[in-house]
Amino acid sequence: LKEGIRKNPREYRLYYDLGYTVYAQKLEDHANAVKYLTAALHHRHDRWVPRMLYRSLMLNGEHEKAIAGWTDYLAKHADTASAPVARKFIVRNQGHLAEREARKLLAAAAVDREEAKAALDEGKTALAAELEKKVEEKIASAEEYNKKAKEAWQRMMAEDMDPGFALTKLQILAAEDHAEAGRYYEANALLEVARWETT
Repeated sequence: LKEGIRKNPREYRLYYDLGYTVYAQKLEDHANAVKYLTAALHHRHDRWVPRMLYRSLMLNGEHEKAIAGWTDYLAKHADTASAPVARKFIVRNQGHLAEREARKLLAAAAVDREEAKAALDEGKTALAAELEKKVEEKIASAEEYNKKAKEAWQRMMAEDMDPGFALTKLQILAAEDHAEAGRYYEANALLEVARWETT
């Protein structure tokens, strides 16, 4: 395919086959899938090419770009059979994005908490108090992002946009809440239910 691209640089199908069929489907290498599917868009292409790009953007963790792409796609194809798919993936990416931001904040809060403990051990009580305040702010922000994620998954269920996927995501978030509260058996049970419902 790369040889074909060198010889036929304007043939979108070569970029598409390399990006989607090889990198996305066979190798699950979504960074390279994004690279070649983006290149396919620079040439005259069929309508499904951007959809596969936005899928790979999502799977590569580039949720903001995926949301922007699907939003643009929906504006252009609002009256087609593809519109419900675009709406579903906009909400799905919003949920993933909110979950990612919550995890980043919680990880940063954990670092701040360790630094606060170290500061307290060194007798730097003012610094420790300041760091603990940052921890609380980050945890509160993370809870807001988790709330947004739950709202996205609940919307997917309410509007029948892949309700099985949405239910599983809600169960995983509930399991995380149980684990944080020290209820590990309950967390494990919810994860088992989620696993069985998605296989």
